[in-house]
Amino acid sequence: MTLRRILLASGAIVIAVLVVVALMLRHYTSSRYVVKSLQQKLGPDYRVAIESSHYDLFSQTFYANGVAVVEDTLSHGPRPDGGRRRSWSSYELPAVAVRGVNLWELKRGSIIADEFRFERPVVKVFLDRKTPSKHPGPRRMPHEVLMASDSRVRIGTVKIIRGDIEYGEQSLTGVRPGTFRFGDFYLTMRNFGNDRARMPSPCVIDVRTRLANSGLLNATFNYDLSSDVTKLNYHAVMGKMDARGLNSLLMNIKGIRIEEGTIDSLRADIRVHGDNATGTVWIPYHKLKFTVLDKATYKQDMNDKFATFMSARTTRDSNPEDDGDPVTMVQVQRRRAPNVSLMKFVWETVRQGALMAVGAPEPPG
Repeated sequence: MTLRRILLASGAIVIAVLVVVALMLRHYTSSRYVVKSLQQKLGPDYRVAIESSHYDLFSQTFYANGVAVVEDTLSHGPRPDGGRRRSWSSYELPAVAVRGVNLWELKRGSIIADEFRFERPVVKVFLDRKTPSKHPGPRRMPHEVLMASDSRVRIGTVKIIRGDIEYGEQSLTGVRPGTFRFGDFYLTMRNFGNDRARMPSPCVIDVRTRLANSGLLNATFNYDLSSDVTKLNYHAVMGKMDARGLNSLLMNIKGIRIEEGTIDSLRADIRVHGDNATGTVWIPYHKLKFTVLDKATYKQDMNDKFATFMSARTTRDSNPEDDGDPVTMVQVQRRRAPNVSLMKFVWETVRQGALMAVGAPEPPG
């Protein structure tokens, strides 16, 4: 579950990079013009603010401070035109530096830079599942979109230093959105672009963060952006975490409240080739107890009590069940459906392994 949230957050960072690119293209004009121009492009749902920006010609470095692209309202309801948006992203970027950027190439449509650096960014991502996707049907993979772009892209490194990321999701049947926080978020992405001649090695994304300010997670993704088929390997390791830290998300999205339990650690090693994923998931935990409840009232009716009783009989409350036994390592195999995005596929594969370890059935959809 958490890996998908990380990927969604990483996707939001890519949008932040594009916002900064737009800012660089307009840096010769007044900040008032930049704000007005960006706000027109983003639409009425956002407000834009920029404290200062300048370009050092000698070092070819662009600096910006106090960049904010924030929703105009915290309510995620219908828009004034009667429609609904499926997702939102807001950014507060206190300090941005782009090193080794050639503004002449940028004006010609190429995004070429040695490093994008974001310090202490605050990112909020929201997904409303009650709103249908505007892009039904088969999904294009990120590397396919990048390689098909008319713009030449070559970025040596993207760094995020001590970010704070909040993910929110409104379920199809829920009343309130579930939320989850990634504290102390550090990301280093190397070798991102579509210039095959200059970027022969895969894109590597290293993430370090604390889930719900508790479990320390380290994840590494190796993604071959120049391949014709999807080639992605990822490795994730998480430290000890109080499972109740997941309740702010699970209670509102799944109608499940974890009463007690500790996730001792987690390790996932997955290889994706084409539409197939294979690998292992290893997740020792103990004394896991949960309650099925109503998402709106957080109370139980007879159906919820029966579901809780049956789940307790069919799931394992610990892995290993006895202290002297080895931890069960789950082998996973999964095939991506054409309408499933890469982010969702990564999440579903790890979720499949975790549910197999617990002995719980996989939810539909």
